[in-house]
Amino acid sequence: MTEIESGYEGNHIKQGNSNGNLDAWFIHLAEGIDESSRSEFDILVQNDLLVEEIVIIHGTGLTQPEFSALGDVGGSLAWSPTSNLLLYGETTDIYTAKSEGVNIMIGPDWSPSGSKSSMHELKIADWWDRNVLGDIFSDYELVQTITTNVVDAIGWSDHTGRIQNGLAADLVVLDTFEADPYRNVIEAIDPDVRLVVVGGLPVFGDVDIMQALDDEVEIIQGDGFRKAVDITYDGVPEAQQTFSEMIEYLSGCNEGKDVPIEYLFTLGDDRYFDVLNRTPSFQNGRSIDLWTEFYDVELDGDGHRIGGTVGGADPIVTNISQGGGDPIVPRPILPDFFNSFGPRGGYIAHPTSLEEGVH
Repeated sequence: MTEIESGYEGNHIKQGNSNGNLDAWFIHLAEGIDESSRSEFDILVQNDLLVEEIVIIHGTGLTQPEFSALGDVGGSLAWSPTSNLLLYGETTDIYTAKSEGVNIMIGPDWSPSGSKSSMHELKIADWWDRNVLGDIFSDYELVQTITTNVVDAIGWSDHTGRIQNGLAADLVVLDTFEADPYRNVIEAIDPDVRLVVVGGLPVFGDVDIMQALDDEVEIIQGDGFRKAVDITYDGVPEAQQTFSEMIEYLSGCNEGKDVPIEYLFTLGDDRYFDVLNRTPSFQNGRSIDLWTEFYDVELDGDGHRIGGTVGGADPIVTNISQGGGDPIVPRPILPDFFNSFGPRGGYIAHPTSLEEGVH
């Protein structure tokens, strides 16, 4: 890693903080467990760079005084436990970070030592919370680390991150197999993702749902399940590449390399679980078996979790893929109030309106 140098001034950070134009400042800091890593935080303080907008990535070497100072300014921490454990055998002192009021979000770091997405990183965080930290996070709080805590940290709360009038329609729809909706999010795996909507546009999900919403989908085959994707967008030059074209390009870049292109899904990636299970630093005297705890589920013939609400349901009928006319989709009748578990609490359902925001 590259250590932050003592002479770093970061005047653009200070200026953005003072004039209100700085949304967030991401910095890989204290990515290690030695004193040299911890002392990087001192450089921030000495150079007046410990500001409210800071997002410290990893912070593995930080201790109580540093987390106290970070919490005092309203700063945030990006926690990547999978990568930390694989590289160092330990992870960030998240118990102290939470106690000191640090805003915590979870991210998968990078592909060589991280998980494939925040949904999967959430599972090792949940395991760590229950088996090491003493269950200090509620399920609601853990889900916040991959949703609202993120947008709050980067200053995007006025644009996205909640289901609320005036915000971007960024949505994820999951199969239901747990009574608590937040536990359902934590335990959801690849086949359980029914639909992903970004800015009101369907980009990923079950084949029948995507075909009912989009006539240009590509099919991705998983291990016992299928999904559909459309990452193109007319009028945006950077969004003209299809999924298959992107994979072809990446495969060309990776030609001749010892390690193959990552399998897209976690379920079915035997290499991923093999690396976790046989890496001494990751286990480090522990028995972390994510496969048994989360991924060892039975799917039906349509690729849905047996025991969920989707398994056995009829697919959505659409004639888009056969080149027919536009299907008639009735406008849904939405209630003025929803029985929601957020935003005011994680366990007691209460009515809330779209204006207030629904988690």
